[in-house]
Amino acid sequence: MSSFGDDVMLVEKYLLKPRHVEIQVFCDSHQNAVYLFERDCSVQRRHQKVIEEAPAPGMTPELRQKMGAAAIKAARAINYEGAGTVEFLLDSRGDFFFMEMNTRLQVEHPVTEMISGQDLVAWQLIVAAGDPLPCAQDQLKINGHAFEARIYAEDPDNNFLPATGRLNLLQPPTESTYVRVDTGVIQGDEVSIYYDPMIAKLIVWDTNRTRALARLTDALSHYRISGVTTNIGFLYNLSTSAAFRNGDVDTGFIEQHNEEIFRQRSEDIDYAAPLAASAVLEQRQRTALALAQKSNDTNSPWHLSNNWGLPNPTHRLQIQQSERTLCADNKIDSSHSTIVTEDNGFGLFTPQGYFFCRELLPDLGTDDLDADNGSLKAPMNGTLIAIMVDIGVEVKKGDTLMIMEAMKMEHTILAPDDGVVTEFYFQTGALVEGGSELLSFKAYDL
Repeated sequence: MSSFGDDVMLVEKYLLKPRHVEIQVFCDSHQNAVYLFERDCSVQRRHQKVIEEAPAPGMTPELRQKMGAAAIKAARAINYEGAGTVEFLLDSRGDFFFMEMNTRLQVEHPVTEMISGQDLVAWQLIVAAGDPLPCAQDQLKINGHAFEARIYAEDPDNNFLPATGRLNLLQPPTESTYVRVDTGVIQGDEVSIYYDPMIAKLIVWDTNRTRALARLTDALSHYRISGVTTNIGFLYNLSTSAAFRNGDVDTGFIEQHNEEIFRQRSEDIDYAAPLAASAVLEQRQRTALALAQKSNDTNSPWHLSNNWGLPNPTHRLQIQQSERTLCADNKIDSSHSTIVTEDNGFGLFTPQGYFFCRELLPDLGTDDLDADNGSLKAPMNGTLIAIMVDIGVEVKKGDTLMIMEAMKMEHTILAPDDGVVTEFYFQTGALVEGGSELLSFKAYDL
């Protein structure tokens, strides 16, 4: 009462392991309304959907009918016409709660098309022309299972920050009855700061969830993009995780399974290390063979690539965020793994997940030359929208110094230590290229 002049309180209900389940509805001008079943959109990052599937795991016919009836009731209440999505939160007890209605066709509508066999865009045109819906409710049936994975230009290892760059290579998996790719870009296009970073939607279908999930992981392992950082490896790890395979999803899924999805566990690195070492050795052998064939002396020892067994080997690999010093031989079975050349390294797709790997070159003593001497750099291309401190004013470690924005997302630049900003290199409103020095910071001596 003292703060607001009003003693009314709104108490939000706490939902245990909530799932984001939405119902696709369609209404026409002849008082007809149907629901085309549900989509589970629980797997999210930054409250934005990552993977959607239909039908929802564990959904019963009784609960589906109740949620469908509630969605149609909401649409009728506003005399709605056309395609719409009614979004609910579904808790672990089977209770569901209305969130909002999106009065349009959603990004994830292809999974509904795949399981229903209906063309929802065609339905929109039919309704807009004043004609009745093509189907009644009892004519609509669920056939099989479908997933949609959103392919983004973003860096999952850096808090999913949007990435920019040119699509130097863009090779989606082969489309078929089971695999569909919806996209609006082609190879050579630029991913800029001005638009949403979504590159494509990868949609797969099969007769049941297990088979559809196998289609998804196979399609992801054959998706080739270079020139810009993407979330393909992250999606592969998420979709191969045990919890996701079991359909145990909720809106906190990524946070709860962070170590498995990002392959940070020591057992994951132990599994991937010999496969990565074998991949490097095989590449060296191919390179050596090519050089030998071009040489006047094909038997020269300078063409050998089998020096992994030397005492105190210096061959180091980065696997995810870990470093390993390894030896390798030709006895490792890598037949079930796929090696993909990527920017600054290679991707290793295995039955147990995806791993980013690269060979670390010997330290030649140049690291000190690259020190940024107290400067802070832009983590992405974007616009500087706010400067939060003045030059020379004391700040504490973790205080906000600046705020950048790109592709509908904000990123906060924090003070690395106690100290003062001695100079800003950009003003509010400036467009900043990723990697640019933003300011000069002087930390207090510890």
